[in-house]
Amino acid sequence: MLRQAADEMDEPSRPETLLELLEGLPDPRLDHNKRHRLIDLLAIAILGALCNVDNYVELERFARAKERFLRTFLQLPHGIPSHDTFGRLFAALDTKAFTELLTRWLGAWSRELRGVHVAIDGKAIRAALDRSAHASPMLLLSAFAVESGLVLGQEQTDPDSNEIEAVPRLLEQLKLNGALVTLDAMHCQRATARLLHERGAHYVIAAKGNQPELRKALDDHFRDKLHDRSPERFLETIDKDHGRIETRRYWLSTALDALELRDLGLGGSAWPGVTAVGVVERIRQSARAGEPSHERVLYLAALPQPDVRAFAAAVRAHWGIENKLHWVLDLAFSEDRSTARSKNATRNYALVRKLALNLIRLERGIKVGIRCKRKMCGWDHDYLLQILKAAPRAA
Repeated sequence: MLRQAADEMDEPSRPETLLELLEGLPDPRLDHNKRHRLIDLLAIAILGALCNVDNYVELERFARAKERFLRTFLQLPHGIPSHDTFGRLFAALDTKAFTELLTRWLGAWSRELRGVHVAIDGKAIRAALDRSAHASPMLLLSAFAVESGLVLGQEQTDPDSNEIEAVPRLLEQLKLNGALVTLDAMHCQRATARLLHERGAHYVIAAKGNQPELRKALDDHFRDKLHDRSPERFLETIDKDHGRIETRRYWLSTALDALELRDLGLGGSAWPGVTAVGVVERIRQSARAGEPSHERVLYLAALPQPDVRAFAAAVRAHWGIENKLHWVLDLAFSEDRSTARSKNATRNYALVRKLALNLIRLERGIKVGIRCKRKMCGWDHDYLLQILKAAPRAA
């Protein structure tokens, strides 16, 4: 008996499915108002997001059409909730607890996130604003695992602030030890670099006008290096697509002493972990005519083994967050047309969409696009349940 108990303790616990984790989410509703189980409401919302449902009214109609199927695994003690019930729930749900659940669930998929490159960028939900108050669109920051296409976390910017203040809150949600984090020039901030370094992350951050002394020093450093074509310090790529030719040139320098930036703390307390600095030159030429456009961006790189090819791959892959996440959320999930007015509801339903996107991407048995998989979820109940109840293999 004791041996059996010891064996059970040594045996790794079975990874939880998303539905099992949702059972532990705090219910924000008062007891006397609970006609519907929280897990039933959340499961229907996620199933709807998997099946091309984009708002609360559609969600109610979807649940009514699928009631017989839903009752095979949900209790639904008082039938199908109304669209107002869904709206009230997502307005009241604790966004922080919901986000932590997403992070915990993804933590079990460690095989999917090994050697992860995390791109961080913001996206506006343009329809989710109060036009009568002349409000700005809600901006949500996302942490995106570039290789796997999974959303790792989400944070909203404060109304009277910007993305800079939200980034530390987002980083605190994530396990970053050994990860490579890329950010655009807005986040070239000493505090952000220190936090990344303290959490064991490597990083590549663009440097523009928000750090004028740093920018000038980097400009001066590369002035006599842009003619260097040695393969260990220079890389050029040429892409031809959509009637446009784009040439990208990358330079990486590890000669940090020559920068004479000791007062700026490059590689030290102000910008810890920096092992190289880089520059990217982009030249875009339309096939039809016109003058080519030029852009040059400078970077700080905290890479464990500075290499121009690794640097180029990180810079190029960072913008995968635009076409693999932001564009998909707008095109396939109609996020930009989401009109939820409550800030909590907007944030929480954005998390539902991202959970659904993660579930779809974790299903790799059928090689079709996101939109096709969402249609298949609506057509095939077995496939829908397979996606919803997916769990990682035990470690």
